[in-house]
Amino acid sequence: MDAYQILKEIHRVGHPLTGTVIGYENPKLINGKLIGGKILLDANLELKVVIPFYDFFDDYNEYDKNLLPKIGAHITTVIKNYVDGTLYVSAKKSDVSEEEICSFKAFYEFVDERKIGEKVTGIVKGVTSFGLFVEIENKHVGLIDIGHYSFNYGERLPVDRLAWPKEGDSINCLIAYFRFHNRQIGLGWLPKE
Repeated sequence: MDAYQILKEIHRVGHPLTGTVIGYENPKLINGKLIGGKILLDANLELKVVIPFYDFFDDYNEYDKNLLPKIGAHITTVIKNYVDGTLYVSAKKSDVSEEEICSFKAFYEFVDERKIGEKVTGIVKGVTSFGLFVEIENKHVGLIDIGHYSFNYGERLPVDRLAWPKEGDSINCLIAYFRFHNRQIGLGWLPKE
């Protein structure tokens, strides 16, 4: 199973996970800045589970070794990513808030109801130099990215940006991909026929 499937089906980003602190990997001081550093957790999984220090403090500049949980402490986290057999989690107050957890759960409900290549209708909410932001079902925002046209299942946006759909336009799109860590929906454009 690849990382995409694991984040889609098993260890869902933004979902709570409780673990016990079992150790640390200390940060390095490079050019006067702390780089790296991780809290190691036992979450009763057959995976390495870590909290990078920057995902423990809402403001990494407030890093203080004395504020780290002691070995043996039980802490609540949320899943952030899965890379090369390691589950990355966060204990930031902003990430473990009920509002943030509910946002990720709503995103996954949307993902569970959709398939890659499925046609959806949305409203253009923003036009940028790199593409269009499109609101789907009044709650999820997708992106038609001009840099990803080769695998977006849709048509390439016209070279002339004046021919692009405008903010407020209703447009048809195809779902091209999901990025779980930032709740991004990649879209392909379907011009009106």
